[in-house]
Amino acid sequence: MSSPKKNKKKFTIAVEGNIGSGKSTVLSCLEKSPLCDVIPEPIESWTNHKGHNILAMFYDDPHRWAFVFETNALMTLAKLHTQLAKAPVKVMERSIHSARYCFIENLHRSNVLQDVEYQILDDYFEMLISNEACKLDLIIYLRATPKTCLERIRARNRPEETTIDLNYLTTLHRRHEEWLIPRAYGDTPSPPVLIVDANQNKERVYSDTNNHAMFYDDPHRWAFVFETNALMTLAKLHTQLAKAPVKVMERSIHSARYCFIENLHRSNVLQDVEYQILDDYFEMLISNEACKLDLIIYLRATPKTCLERIRARNRPEETTIDLNYLTTLHRRHEEWLIPRTYGDTPSPPVLIVDANQNKERVYSDTNNHVINLISC
Repeated sequence: MSSPKKNKKKFTIAVEGNIGSGKSTVLSCLEKSPLCDVIPEPIESWTNHKGHNILAMFYDDPHRWAFVFETNALMTLAKLHTQLAKAPVKVMERSIHSARYCFIENLHRSNVLQDVEYQILDDYFEMLISNEACKLDLIIYLRATPKTCLERIRARNRPEETTIDLNYLTTLHRRHEEWLIPRAYGDTPSPPVLIVDANQNKERVYSDTNNHAMFYDDPHRWAFVFETNALMTLAKLHTQLAKAPVKVMERSIHSARYCFIENLHRSNVLQDVEYQILDDYFEMLISNEACKLDLIIYLRATPKTCLERIRARNRPEETTIDLNYLTTLHRRHEEWLIPRTYGDTPSPPVLIVDANQNKERVYSDTNNHVINLISC
């Protein structure tokens, strides 16, 4: 993440996700960065509040202790929000917002919290977030399946988590999805939400989190770093051995170069020297035969169609994508694939599929053409 300019407001990120989604692992990696001040959950305040383990009491008898625990949770999390950061970027393990919209909400819907308790906690939450320090600049949502979370919980074997089952994790997963996917963030302005596939191994989760967060913070500063990493990771996928006769990749090192890097340069996000270095790096990587392609399938859709689908699937990280951006990316794909300007390397065949059709027809057209080509 970029160093802040003078007088720039410090950046506050909350790492959110279900129990066992990998928050602690990601935070332990971010903690190594001098740009991040990592604030873990106040577990000590929950497990040893003047000698009382409120968390254990809550798990043992939730109907009796839920209100007490959540009152303490809101208070201790609010204190962390107001705590001064020691670095440009403050990274919190969960926030007062997930306490309200996931955990308190879930307890009320499960009839563990009574209406009067729920209303008091909501009033308390609204009072606490009136403090500007409780606002967030970005939410990183580590999105993992309840099954993955349960496996990790069992593996780490924490005593206070022994009663957590798949049903509880499934309901908590639903609360996170309801809160973060449609961005139902109460009456306050919603911060951007970056979704990371947390079902991956911890190294990949950390890499995705770190790279995307940095790029979001300052694209002019981090575009070169992000695209360097993108070329490297895509090159690794090209060299990865296939487990079947046909290896099918979602995008390639070539589209990274000719569409995304090209677009960043033409948009003046990448400077000339950065662009030239990335081009040299790309040429070096594709000298490996494994980076060659035998066929490109170009799903050709109008920018308008793409925008309609993006809006329909409603992914939080795509909310800033507009028709203008999609139009420029469409031009880059057209320039690359229609005249087949494929650098100085021999061009592989390009199969163009009309992707404005419904998904069944797109799949049928793609599959039939590929089978015909392979069988030739």
